[in-house]
Amino acid sequence: MKKSLFKTFYIYIVALLSILMLSLGDSFFKFVLKFDESILMFFDNHQNTIVLNIMKFISFIGSSSFLVPFITLCTLILIFKKKYKDVFVIISASLGSLGLNSLLKNIIKRARPVEFFKTIETSYSFPSGHAMVAASLSFSIAFLLTRNKSTKTKTIAYSIATLYTILMSFSRLCLGVHYPTDVVFGMFYGIALFLLIKDLFFKF
Repeated sequence: MKKSLFKTFYIYIVALLSILMLSLGDSFFKFVLKFDESILMFFDNHQNTIVLNIMKFISFIGSSSFLVPFITLCTLILIFKKKYKDVFVIISASLGSLGLNSLLKNIIKRARPVEFFKTIETSYSFPSGHAMVAASLSFSIAFLLTRNKSTKTKTIAYSIATLYTILMSFSRLCLGVHYPTDVVFGMFYGIALFLLIKDLFFKF
């Protein structure tokens, strides 16, 4: 009961924040710009080659170049094991997240912080696709692997998913390709999508 209430509350909060943000439009991003830029400036002033290369590698793990073959492999394994419902969860968490992310980016059209770029990106900035897909996909995988396991195993799996999502989001800030609000909302949307997908395939 408590989990259900938390889930409903979380999704409503994300939805309300999104409506508020969309209604404010550019005013919202102007309001948070000083905060966003101060965080990016901090990362910009505390960079070194080793950290930058690590962040580039982490970011690569969240790119389509890595995820497409990874998701394809996962899908083939699940099909071989005849776990068709799990296949739909993985595809929904990945393609659904990418689709929603693309839709939001093209509605909001927030420019990226090009003055902080450490690598080249061409799409819009808000919300972060890397953060969004990392959250929805990693939490979905954690759920599929542990849904019949002990509480301890679930805690470990979700902790790994959380760490992965945070590191992915952190890498995007270190590379200067997103504002902090981009990655925060990306994580929020990714988790909300995961909760909806889980209910869609395993509750109804």
